[in-house]
Amino acid sequence: MKLLKTNGDLLRARKSMDDMELRQLSRSKNREVRKRVAENENSPLDVLERLSADRNPEVRIAVAENDNTPVDVLVRLADDPSPEVRYTLASSPPWIATDILGKLEKDTNPLVAARAQASSQYLRSLNFRIA
Repeated sequence: MKLLKTNGDLLRARKSMDDMELRQLSRSKNREVRKRVAENENSPLDVLERLSADRNPEVRIAVAENDNTPVDVLVRLADDPSPEVRYTLASSPPWIATDILGKLEKDTNPLVAARAQASSQYLRSLNFRIA
Protein backbone atom coordinates (compact mmCIF):
# COMPACT_ATOMS: atom_id res chain seq x y z
CA MET A 1 0.00 0.00 0.00
CA LYS A 2 2.84 2.42 0.83
CA LEU A 3 4.46 1.77 -2.57
CA LEU A 4 1.23 2.78 -4.31
CA LYS A 5 1.08 6.01 -2.30
CA THR A 6 4.73 6.77 -3.13
CA ASN A 7 4.13 6.13 -6.84
CA GLY A 8 1.10 8.43 -6.76
CA ASP A 9 3.13 11.09 -4.96
CA LEU A 10 5.91 10.79 -7.55
CA LEU A 11 3.46 11.27 -10.38
CA ARG A 12 1.74 14.22 -8.69
CA ALA A 13 5.10 15.81 -7.85
CA ARG A 14 6.18 15.60 -11.48
CA LYS A 15 2.97 16.75 -13.13
CA SER A 16 1.13 18.94 -10.61
CA MET A 17 0.45 22.57 -11.37
CA ASP A 18 -1.13 23.25 -7.97
CA ASP A 19 1.02 25.40 -5.66
CA MET A 20 -0.48 24.00 -2.46
CA GLU A 21 -0.02 20.40 -3.57
CA LEU A 22 3.58 21.06 -4.59
CA ARG A 23 4.29 22.74 -1.26
CA GLN A 24 2.88 19.71 0.55
CA LEU A 25 4.81 17.21 -1.60
CA SER A 26 8.04 19.20 -1.16
CA ARG A 27 7.95 18.25 2.52
CA SER A 28 7.76 14.52 1.79
CA LYS A 29 10.12 12.19 3.63
CA ASN A 30 10.78 10.51 0.29
CA ARG A 31 13.71 12.16 -1.48
CA GLU A 32 12.46 11.04 -4.91
CA VAL A 33 9.22 12.92 -4.33
CA ARG A 34 11.13 16.05 -3.25
CA LYS A 35 13.39 15.67 -6.29
CA ARG A 36 10.37 15.49 -8.64
CA VAL A 37 8.95 18.64 -7.04
CA ALA A 38 12.31 20.37 -7.60
CA GLU A 39 12.24 19.29 -11.26
CA ASN A 40 8.68 20.54 -11.78
CA GLU A 41 8.68 23.84 -13.67
CA ASN A 42 5.43 24.74 -11.90
CA SER A 43 6.99 24.62 -8.43
CA PRO A 44 6.60 27.92 -6.58
CA LEU A 45 9.80 29.92 -6.14
CA ASP A 46 9.67 29.60 -2.34
CA VAL A 47 9.57 25.82 -2.71
CA LEU A 48 12.61 25.84 -5.00
CA GLU A 49 14.39 28.09 -2.53
CA ARG A 50 13.64 25.72 0.38
CA LEU A 51 14.58 22.62 -1.64
CA SER A 52 17.91 24.26 -2.55
CA ALA A 53 18.88 23.58 1.08
CA ASP A 54 17.61 19.98 1.08
CA ARG A 55 19.85 17.47 2.82
CA ASN A 56 20.01 15.34 -0.34
CA PRO A 57 22.31 16.54 -3.14
CA GLU A 58 20.10 14.95 -5.83
CA VAL A 59 17.28 17.27 -4.78
CA ARG A 60 19.62 20.28 -4.87
CA ILE A 61 20.83 19.20 -8.33
CA ALA A 62 17.22 19.13 -9.52
CA VAL A 63 16.77 22.68 -8.20
CA ALA A 64 19.92 23.75 -10.06
CA GLU A 65 18.54 22.24 -13.29
CA ASN A 66 15.10 23.87 -13.01
CA ASP A 67 14.89 26.77 -15.47
CA ASN A 68 12.67 28.71 -13.04
CA THR A 69 15.08 28.69 -10.12
CA PRO A 70 15.81 32.30 -9.11
CA VAL A 71 19.34 33.57 -9.76
CA ASP A 72 19.94 34.29 -6.06
CA VAL A 73 19.28 30.60 -5.32
CA LEU A 74 21.68 29.56 -8.08
CA VAL A 75 24.31 31.89 -6.61
CA ARG A 76 23.91 30.13 -3.25
CA LEU A 77 24.13 26.72 -4.94
CA ALA A 78 27.47 27.78 -6.44
CA ASP A 79 28.79 27.47 -2.87
CA ASP A 80 27.11 24.11 -2.25
CA PRO A 81 29.26 21.60 -0.34
CA SER A 82 28.54 18.95 -2.99
CA PRO A 83 30.80 19.12 -6.05
CA GLU A 84 28.06 17.34 -8.01
CA VAL A 85 25.72 20.29 -7.43
CA ARG A 86 28.40 22.78 -8.46
CA TYR A 87 29.29 20.66 -11.52
CA THR A 88 25.63 20.71 -12.55
CA LEU A 89 25.62 24.50 -12.39
CA ALA A 90 28.81 24.63 -14.42
CA SER A 91 27.20 22.39 -17.05
CA SER A 92 24.02 24.40 -17.48
CA PRO A 93 24.59 27.21 -19.99
CA PRO A 94 23.28 29.21 -21.64
CA TRP A 95 20.67 30.01 -19.00
CA ILE A 96 23.15 30.01 -16.11
CA ALA A 97 24.17 33.47 -14.98
CA THR A 98 27.63 34.19 -16.31
CA ASP A 99 28.85 35.56 -12.97
CA ILE A 100 28.17 32.13 -11.47
CA LEU A 101 30.30 30.51 -14.17
CA GLY A 102 33.10 32.97 -13.43
CA LYS A 103 33.01 31.92 -9.80
CA LEU A 104 32.89 28.22 -10.64
CA GLU A 105 35.91 28.59 -12.93
CA LYS A 106 37.90 29.13 -9.72
CA ASP A 107 36.28 26.20 -7.85
CA THR A 108 38.54 24.14 -5.59
CA ASN A 109 37.35 20.96 -7.30
CA PRO A 110 39.29 20.64 -10.56
CA LEU A 111 36.43 18.89 -12.37
CA VAL A 112 34.00 21.68 -11.50
CA ALA A 113 36.51 24.34 -12.53
CA ALA A 114 37.27 22.60 -15.83
CA ARG A 115 33.55 22.19 -16.62
CA ALA A 116 32.91 25.86 -15.86
CA GLN A 117 35.85 26.91 -18.04
CA ALA A 118 34.55 24.77 -20.92
CA SER A 119 31.06 26.24 -20.51
CA SER A 120 32.48 29.77 -20.46
CA GLN A 121 34.48 29.05 -23.60
CA TYR A 122 31.32 27.75 -25.28
CA LEU A 123 29.38 30.88 -24.31
CA ARG A 124 32.20 33.11 -25.58
CA SER A 125 31.97 31.31 -28.94
CA LEU A 126 28.31 32.40 -28.99
CA ASN A 127 29.38 35.97 -28.10
CA PHE A 128 28.03 35.85 -24.53
CA ARG A 129 29.89 38.10 -22.09
CA ILE A 130 31.45 36.21 -19.16
CA ALA A 131 31.97 38.12 -15.92
